[in-house]
Amino acid sequence: MRNYTKAILLGATLLTTSAAIAQDANMTIVENGQSATNFTALVAAANAAGLTETLMGPGPYTVFAPSNEAFAVADSAMLAELMLPENIEHLANLLKAHIIPGMYTSADLEKAIGAGVNVDAADNILKVVDGVIESESLAGTASHIFIRLNGDEFDISADQNNMVQAVIVEADFMSSNGVVHVIDKLLSPVAN
Repeated sequence: MRNYTKAILLGATLLTTSAAIAQDANMTIVENGQSATNFTALVAAANAAGLTETLMGPGPYTVFAPSNEAFAVADSAMLAELMLPENIEHLANLLKAHIIPGMYTSADLEKAIGAGVNVDAADNILKVVDGVIESESLAGTASHIFIRLNGDEFDISADQNNMVQAVIVEADFMSSNGVVHVIDKLLSPVAN
């Protein structure tokens, strides 16, 4: 019953916002992002950080993509500082902290959490401990993404001590090299 309700809610959300978010399974994550009206801030940041080529590569990747609204509520002074040429490496690490290797749909995430076991997809493993997925992000071994199911929502965090940094507001936008889940805030990575 919960999966059915969740599917209806996600479907309704996708129908109401589909004009703002591109989804063409034949296009890469970057191409879909560039075609969307709700990811201009993320696309600009990825371009500035030099991540465009990576996200056009074969992947696969799961991207927890902050929307323009997520960037709007972020610390604007911090973002302006990160966009300076001397801070591009920090910007790249911030953005990489929103990406995990492998393609994991919301159903994959829910299955892993519900089973309480590790799940393998495309030779990448999601580690599950006490109902929380922990996956190393593209930012490296000291940067992880934590995912838990909270009712019918997924809480996403880059800090295991603060599990509600962001929420997936729209899920499962498929691209040729991965899947994108839209989140409502930027993640704040910390060394875990």
